[in-house]
Amino acid sequence: MARRIRVGIDTGGTFTDVVGFDEDSGALVAIKTPSTPADPAEAFLTGTAKVLDRMGAGPEDLAVWSGLPLTDTRRAFELAHITAAALALLLLHTTPSAQSHESASSTTIIGTTNVLLSQGAEELQNGHVDEGLRLTLEGLKEPGDVRDIAAGHANACAAYALLMQWDDALEHCNQAVALDNSNWRAFNNRAAIYVAKGLFDLAFQDINAGLELAPNSRTLHESLRVAERNKRIMEKRGRHAVPS
Repeated sequence: MARRIRVGIDTGGTFTDVVGFDEDSGALVAIKTPSTPADPAEAFLTGTAKVLDRMGAGPEDLAVWSGLPLTDTRRAFELAHITAAALALLLLHTTPSAQSHESASSTTIIGTTNVLLSQGAEELQNGHVDEGLRLTLEGLKEPGDVRDIAAGHANACAAYALLMQWDDALEHCNQAVALDNSNWRAFNNRAAIYVAKGLFDLAFQDINAGLELAPNSRTLHESLRVAERNKRIMEKRGRHAVPS
């Protein structure tokens, strides 16, 4: 029988604090892991893995992950692995003060003309998903440069994905690509949503579209590897599923 472990995460500039609480035994574990400002999801996932390992637990034991309930226990294993992989692929469109883990030429910078979009990007970069999403959605109501608006939609896509609201995430990713189809990060984000939804053929289409724009992107090549791996996992689970 799966345990019920709550995992809460607070992202700071230097360290990400992760706390795990076992609802059944009352056990509490707290760890720190270095923050990854260029890709907050990396610290998010690393910290979760460390806490679960310390508690002798697995992804199937998650009851609440960063405030997100996983109530469908029949799909807990699938969600924990496929969703974690999808979240790890997400990219934020940063403000001018943020640093990228890839070359500067591959970074989409939100300008300063739309203050709300800039503030939203900063909040998301710091791991404050709800506030970052609120500011981003408000910023999208304001007029602005097309590329800034497209980047804002891509950030909204990432935020909704972190909240596991896949349909809302996909809507914003679609708008980001429609407004600026020269931005490989928007294709990468939409591919992450497709991975989470199990739509692997569409994910591969977007990853390949991104690779045409940025053939040397380490992120896109990692996205391709993760998508291929998780497609194999899903296919294997399908072959071994017992008919109900």
